[in-house]
Amino acid sequence: MDLLTNDNTQGSHPAPVLSVVALAVSEAGKRERNQDSIFPVPPSPMEPVHGSLFMVCDGVGGEAFGHEASRITCEAIGAFLTDLEHCARAHVLAAIRYAEASLDQFVKDHPAAEGMATTLAFLMAKPGGALLAHVGDTRIYHLRDGRVLFRTNDHSLVQNLVDQQLITEEEALQHPHRNVISNAIVGTGKPVDPEFMELHDVREGDLFFICSDGILEGFTKEEMIAVLSDTLITDRQRMQKLVDQCRIHSRDNFSAWLVRITKQGENNVEPKVGVKPTSTPDRWIIDLNGRVRIVLYLALAAILINLLVLLTDLFNSGGAEENLNRIKPSEAQILPEPPPGEGTDTTKPSPSSPKPDNSN
Repeated sequence: MDLLTNDNTQGSHPAPVLSVVALAVSEAGKRERNQDSIFPVPPSPMEPVHGSLFMVCDGVGGEAFGHEASRITCEAIGAFLTDLEHCARAHVLAAIRYAEASLDQFVKDHPAAEGMATTLAFLMAKPGGALLAHVGDTRIYHLRDGRVLFRTNDHSLVQNLVDQQLITEEEALQHPHRNVISNAIVGTGKPVDPEFMELHDVREGDLFFICSDGILEGFTKEEMIAVLSDTLITDRQRMQKLVDQCRIHSRDNFSAWLVRITKQGENNVEPKVGVKPTSTPDRWIIDLNGRVRIVLYLALAAILINLLVLLTDLFNSGGAEENLNRIKPSEAQILPEPPPGEGTDTTKPSPSSPKPDNSN
């Protein structure tokens, strides 16, 4: 289910068949164990993945079992929904209930894991749209042309305080209880109520970013959106910037999916880096090699201009010399010498010489 056929048409022209290409990262950061899990698991880091279902889970329950909660939830939901022809809210909710039952079974087999839980950020790409679900403070962003069209709202203590206007978003970033979540997948004894969102306008070039809260520790909101919106870098470079920043600044595990909607057969991970997208079909596309070529073309043009000026100067000077050589000595015009006493007297008068008398 990795091809998205958009049923909408424009006039007599069918809409393009869209596809999905995604990149993932999941690292422990400055923690000893990575409690985050992602679905699907890519064959290797930064390797493009094609599909329609993507998840990020952030485990809760201590170093020992948080990673188990996130892993079990990702695997259970993924197994439940894989190969499903059509996916609706009811299917996703049933998959979450299956994950809760799977957590119960693990706790039964490992009593010390009692109390473990996980967040969830879920994206299912569908023809012309997407189905989103989230639990906790793991986020989903939907971007187009450098603008954030949608962002999930955290289920957390600090978000509740922000919503009540008791603290600002900036204060929430430094709040001592910023990691306390108000909703999580725990087990069948406390069935979770996920928040769903259905998007019906997903287009070629749209970007989805799914991330755990560890990613958010590495950036201000403005910095992260600037990286996600930069049209002069590839998605691989975009993801690498996020990873490099998180390795320096984030104190938590950090995991993310960068999901790009493309035309079938296209891959935006590596090649085309465009200027800011426009609504016109014929947009300028400049890649990194193209920018190098532009510099070379400009340098070559400068060399040609200088060469042209040099040749012009040589031609002009050579032509004048040739004209002079054509004049025979007998044909040269020689000014006659003036007779004695005539001509211009260039001798300066002595300052002591008397002035001539012009009275007569």
